[in-house]
Amino acid sequence: MSSRKNNIDRQIRLFHQTLDILRAEDGCPWDRSQSISDMVSYLIDEVYELQSAVLRDDLEGVEEEIGDTIYVLIYIHYLFLDKRDTPLARIISGAHKKIRERHPHVFSDSRAETVRESISEWEKVKKSGRDNESLMDSVPSHLPPLRRAISVSRKAINIGFDWPDQEGILKQIEEEIEEFRDASRRGNMEEITDETGDLLFTMVNLAIHNGIDPEGAVNSTVDKFIGRFRMMEEIAGQRGVMLEELDMEELEKLWAQSKKKSG
Repeated sequence: MSSRKNNIDRQIRLFHQTLDILRAEDGCPWDRSQSISDMVSYLIDEVYELQSAVLRDDLEGVEEEIGDTIYVLIYIHYLFLDKRDTPLARIISGAHKKIRERHPHVFSDSRAETVRESISEWEKVKKSGRDNESLMDSVPSHLPPLRRAISVSRKAINIGFDWPDQEGILKQIEEEIEEFRDASRRGNMEEITDETGDLLFTMVNLAIHNGIDPEGAVNSTVDKFIGRFRMMEEIAGQRGVMLEELDMEELEKLWAQSKKKSG
């Protein structure tokens, strides 16, 4: 373990030396222009690329994206040192301490026999000393909407605010669809928008209840749709026509063909 730690320390020092060169006056103009805010934006991109590699089960890609993500994190810390002289080791140590404190059912005398109980212990420790703080305060308001819905839903489920079974969620979805129909009949766009949001949020709850990542599920469906749509374009091209020239009935026939071919 000691040799591994020393090797990590050495790699981080080498990273810092490289960044010193890149951000020097005669270094890279792009690197010199980067701020912490810029790098955080790139970090978000890298995490999504990592997620994509995981969903593809591309192990080499996962390895590469882990490296890219670590690189950006080290870069952020490197820039942070100009504002606050906090060694990376201290930050990691603080995170390690926090993780142990939030697992009292493992490292202390609390008990948790199920996943829900362990999450409950985590939330109790996290909320201690913050009596007036809502559980939802820790959900960033600037998250992408789907990611925010996932985070909010998980927070509620983690404290037991959940349907007892899937049938309850499916019934709620049916109710939301009927409410959407009613709003649509009235032609009130504000109501239609509101009911659309309710339906989408309930679908997020359904996914999480079944242990499914809603973002991953949507991404897979979008990829599938793109593949089938491209096949429609290919079939139409072989017939010497463009999709824009076809009516809905012809488009549906092409869609059925592409769906059959793609499986």
